[in-house]
Formats: sequence, structure tokens, C-alpha cells
Amino acid sequence: MCGRTGASLGTSMAGLQWAITGYTVAFAALLLSAGAAADRFGAERLFRSGMGAAAAANTEWSLLLSAGAWPSRGSSSR
Repeated sequence: MCGRTGASLGTSMAGLQWAITGYTVAFAALLLSAGAAADRFGAERLFRSGMGAAAAANTEWSLLLSAGAWPSRGSSSR
């Protein structure tokens, strides 16, 4: 799978390894931060806040797209 992905992106296996490592480090940092925040504020409160933020962002994005704020992918503004 990585071979086809690397070929389609025009990068080597080493480049893919760096990308995967970068995502892994970012995920670990977020996981540690979320654990500390859950200890401080409570897991349920943090979960509800995250779900609320995700719902608000999804609603805003949907409203902006339905209002035509951004052209759809592949369309031209000319």
C-alpha cells in the first residue's frame, strides 16, 4: 500500500516514513495533552466540550458550503 501511495505522491519510502512519523508524534502529543486535560477538568466535561466543538465546526462548514462561500472542488471561478 505504501508503495502505491508513494508513487502517486512522487516520494520515496523514506519520505513516507517521515510523514508517518510526523503524524505519530503529533498524535502522541495530542493524546498526552488530552489526558492531562481530562485529569484536570474531568473526562466527561472534556468529551462533551470536544463533541460540541466538532458539532459547531461541522454546522458552520455546512452552512458556508450551502451558502456558496467556497466553490466546489474542480469548478472554476472564471
